[in-house]
Amino acid sequence: MKLNCLEIYHCSGLKNIGIFAPNLVSFKYLGPRTYILVKDAKQLINVCMCPSWRYGEYPITNSLGLPYRQSKDFGFDPFAAYFPQLEYLMMDVRSYTVQKVFKKVPLFCNLKHLSLSTWNSSLDLFGILHCYKMFSCFVKASPFLHRLQLHFELPPDKNQALRRISISPHRYLKEVLVSGFFGNKIAVDFIIAVFDFAIELEKIEITTVYLGDPSNCFNSVRHSEIDLNLVRESIQQLHERMPAKVQLYFLDDL
Repeated sequence: MKLNCLEIYHCSGLKNIGIFAPNLVSFKYLGPRTYILVKDAKQLINVCMCPSWRYGEYPITNSLGLPYRQSKDFGFDPFAAYFPQLEYLMMDVRSYTVQKVFKKVPLFCNLKHLSLSTWNSSLDLFGILHCYKMFSCFVKASPFLHRLQLHFELPPDKNQALRRISISPHRYLKEVLVSGFFGNKIAVDFIIAVFDFAIELEKIEITTVYLGDPSNCFNSVRHSEIDLNLVRESIQQLHERMPAKVQLYFLDDL
């Protein structure tokens, strides 16, 4: 069987996944934080790893009753060998730490499209501050990144300041999409930070609708708690701060 595309969504009973498919090109996963083994996937270029908080933790022990070696961080190690060949990567950053993914300073030399999702808050590993740190590492390790997507789920909790991280000018990032935009200051600061280093940026698209679910089961209409006046003011602020050659498209009809 020449399997080249595998998508697994919302299978809550999974304990582990073993993939032995030398022709595999695309793998997408959304479900409980379980153990995944990938072997000999020399053609793999498209990976979506979105272990979801909706399903709780993976089991602490294996089928023999022995503890797994990994900690509670959802392991990204099975894909480390394929980092240099990936062209598309989608991640829910809530299940990863920067140290876990970038412990060996990988180079995503072929990555063209990066999609990161998180909560629209500022809480530790579950919010925009952590997403910004992860994003900064990815940009530094992805010299040919062309398109960036940022997906912020749920209403913001408070307006915490964004601490800027130094990023060298990036000449290949041309397109950005931001979904789940509530107009909160930390999200606006994140976008302005992108303006400052993406010196060849051409287009940014923004919507209040969350589009970060690869299975489309939880992508939804505009959240009921959104402050439309704040969104309008924030969009105007971005218009004033963005470089003259960048086109900003607000995709909603407010």
